[in-house]
Amino acid sequence: MESSTSQLLNVVGRLEQRIHELESGQKMLPEIAIANAKPSDLLTEGQKYLDANSPLKALECFDKFLSAHPERAEALVKRAAALEKLGREDEALACYNRAIAADSSLVIAHLHKGDC
Repeated sequence: MESSTSQLLNVVGRLEQRIHELESGQKMLPEIAIANAKPSDLLTEGQKYLDANSPLKALECFDKFLSAHPERAEALVKRAAALEKLGREDEALACYNRAIAADSSLVIAHLHKGDC
């Protein structure tokens, strides 16, 4: 009986959290969705997490994308932005440098690099 009560409370807690996310305009991906997302969706979802001030989740999406496309400059810039939000400035700077090496015409990488 106690086990089923605790399971029910766990489910109710997760539902309440999800309702709060939806009501506050945050559309968060379930863990399993990130693991199975198509690479093309990962940048979009990562940006949503970044915009929702969830840089750790954003970083997870960008890292997964970059594992398939390691020199994609746009993804490197987004990853660097997530690292900056996490206070990991040295890693962010290295990521901006990688983005610039991949595409030196990407102005945003130069701009953000100057902020590090």
